[in-house]
Amino acid sequence: MTKNGFVVLLFIYLIMAQSCKVYQNSTTSLEHVVSTTDDRFKKIKTNKGKVYHLKRIEIRDGKLYGSKHKIGEMLPQDFSIEDIISIRAQHKSASTGATIAIIIVAGGAVAFGVFLLTFDLN
Repeated sequence: MTKNGFVVLLFIYLIMAQSCKVYQNSTTSLEHVVSTTDDRFKKIKTNKGKVYHLKRIEIRDGKLYGSKHKIGEMLPQDFSIEDIISIRAQHKSASTGATIAIIIVAGGAVAFGVFLLTFDLN
């Protein structure tokens, strides 16, 4: 692999690291999530085995509405309040730490790869 190939891999890892989210171990209640205005993602598990990642959640007329963006249209969700097994809020500092760790490991791997390609064994 060439030096350019390693640089491309580095950018791929950096892009992947941007989507890294770590969630808290403890669950929170639906009432707490609806009443707060924080900008953390919420990971919602349902009894049907599906997982949803929403930024905002509202209850209107007994139905759940959610948005994946801080500012965005609240769309009806295809699960009911009774379907929810657990809700976990995003752990901001752990998510940031994981992203930084991924970047450091990826950068170190690319730097080591470039070093090996340029190192002359003869």
